[in-house]
Amino acid sequence: LGVFLVVLAGTGYFMLEQMRKKSPETQIAAKIGNTEVSVVYGAPSVRNRVIFSQSDDALQPFGKYWRMGANEMTTISFSEDVSFGGNPVPKGVYGMYCIPGEEVFEVRLNTMADRWGYTEPDYALDVVAVEAITERTEELTETLNITPEVMNDSMWLKMSWEHYIWKISIVPTE
Repeated sequence: LGVFLVVLAGTGYFMLEQMRKKSPETQIAAKIGNTEVSVVYGAPSVRNRVIFSQSDDALQPFGKYWRMGANEMTTISFSEDVSFGGNPVPKGVYGMYCIPGEEVFEVRLNTMADRWGYTEPDYALDVVAVEAITERTEELTETLNITPEVMNDSMWLKMSWEHYIWKISIVPTE
């Protein structure tokens, strides 16, 4: 009984901590034909901070590595081969990160998909680097949001945070 109570208390504590996280784990999934796409990321909020800027005081200065979320590295998975921003990517699970810029966000996929924290990946393991369609907007997106916009046989992966929106096309290659 004692062990059971310890396990129950530990499980309850873990679940409570997950609910209290400032950047809760979020998962999205979409299907394009027979291809399943999913993204898992920690969703941080602006909370009155400067996120993207030239300044080193910004949470995410332009031109520097960003894991595109919080806590664990953001991951994206494809059940079949796809074209990611016009570039072929084999089915599998990838770490997804970006190098934000004032005009363009460069999104990269890397075979190292199980990283925790802010450590940069081994860039030699990148499988693709894509310049996302990027737009600055007056509207504030408080919490990082990644949304699939599915259209028949393709989709846009739309990402938005603070005053930026960036998109990448994903098309199954059959």
